[in-house]
Amino acid sequence: MTCHSTLPGSAPAGVEPAICHGFDRLREAADQGWLGEVAAIETAMAAAAQKLEAMRERAAQPSTVRLGMPDIRSTVGRITPEP
Repeated sequence: MTCHSTLPGSAPAGVEPAICHGFDRLREAADQGWLGEVAAIETAMAAAAQKLEAMRERAAQPSTVRLGMPDIRSTVGRITPEP
């Protein structure tokens, strides 16, 4: 099974190749017995997954903020002193 079929539509465009590359690096490090490299790659991939989740949550939030109408009643008729 290829990496692309394990993560269909789960990441924004451009991110999936990076995830696949991480899985490839992890598999190679495990095959070669590079335990330190395995731990480093797992840590980096976990951090990337957290960042990706934060990006998804941010994208799901509304992008506009309702500010309402300004109330100018308190400033109408106010005279400011001249310098």
